[in-house]
Amino acid sequence: MRISKTATSSLDHTRWRHIWQLAWPIMLSNVTIPLVGAVDVAMMGRLDDPVFIGGVGLGMIVFNFIYFGLGFLRMGTTGLVAQMYGTGQDGVAMASVVAQWGGFGFMIWRITCIWPGQLGRLIRPLAGARLPLWLDFAAYRQFFTLGRDIFIRTILLIGSEALLLNEAAKMDDLALATCQIMLSIFGLLAFAIDGFAHAAEALVGEAIGRKNPTMLRIVIRRTNYLAGMMALLLSVLLWVGQPLILSLMTSQPALIAFADAYWPWVVSLPLASFLAFQMDGIFVGATCGTQMRNAMIIASASFAMAIFYLSFGLTGLMASFVGYLALRGLSLWWMIDHVHNKAKAVGIGD
Repeated sequence: MRISKTATSSLDHTRWRHIWQLAWPIMLSNVTIPLVGAVDVAMMGRLDDPVFIGGVGLGMIVFNFIYFGLGFLRMGTTGLVAQMYGTGQDGVAMASVVAQWGGFGFMIWRITCIWPGQLGRLIRPLAGARLPLWLDFAAYRQFFTLGRDIFIRTILLIGSEALLLNEAAKMDDLALATCQIMLSIFGLLAFAIDGFAHAAEALVGEAIGRKNPTMLRIVIRRTNYLAGMMALLLSVLLWVGQPLILSLMTSQPALIAFADAYWPWVVSLPLASFLAFQMDGIFVGATCGTQMRNAMIIASASFAMAIFYLSFGLTGLMASFVGYLALRGLSLWWMIDHVHNKAKAVGIGD
């Protein structure tokens, strides 16, 4: 029996090697993003008061609201492009079209600046022309609807970290500095493990574009497995490398001794959070923004209630944060049928 070229392509794209080739460059580039913040914390950790580390943490929260709040522009685009690729429609051609239209727009702007009044003469003959294909208002509406849900999810995510630091600051400077060290390490872990989530975004979108449920199941299973193995490795490294890591983050003996008592929570971060990262990537690839938003509402609301009504001391605060990360992943996993249904929509799989 002959196998079609598209079926062979979908099988090739689910191979372990292909997933790794997609993930590892992203992992390396991603780690550089939180590395700046980690270096800031390490520099402040060389000063003689933990309050400086806390100050860096609060400043980073403000920056994250501004910078990562607009992350929906990338996340919303990835799933849509991947699905178009799966239907045979690629992204490189569109980039060329955008570049050409950008050049055309710049030319019009220059003409208007140098020869006022000429723009009307250029547009008048086109008054009855049809809109270009790229000016698809339905597609823009879909993108911004998806972006709205991802934006809400991102704000809640950053807000949860801000709540963690705020509650730690109410305790004392050592608690605040310890939480900030934990968040700095968490950022490095998150962006490293996120390489497999980025691979999932592209491959899940492609599988849905192809209407190929088999490819989708394989991609979800294999990317989750690789992310889980990476999380286990990172937890082991955090456990074994605790003295070195803490000495790199701060030279304050009191802070090192204080953070040492809460280190098991840091070790648990990769295992508690990898499923949340993976599910984010899978749901972004499927353009299921509503479910991402709803899962984040559930997790962040539970985190807030745990902090205000159930947790006691820094141990309770860290336990609530670890539980919140786990709940993010589990709540999305509970909604995974929404992703599978997209691959089963009208159409025949390869």
